[in-house]
Amino acid sequence: MKKVICNFGLFQLEEADGNTFFRSPLLESVMEPLKRKRAQCAEKGRKGGRKPKEKME
Repeated sequence: MKKVICNFGLFQLEEADGNTFFRSPLLESVMEPLKRKRAQCAEKGRKGGRKPKEKME
């Protein structure tokens, strides 16, 4: 498993707070449009839950 992580460039090993973890820059870039779409849907859902504006007469 270490060979796959280190030799093929699919993942990057990083250290933070004394812990080592790996991430995939390619997967992050592929998932970015999905994140934006989810954020848009969440915002539309919040707007839909507001009470309607009163009509001016």
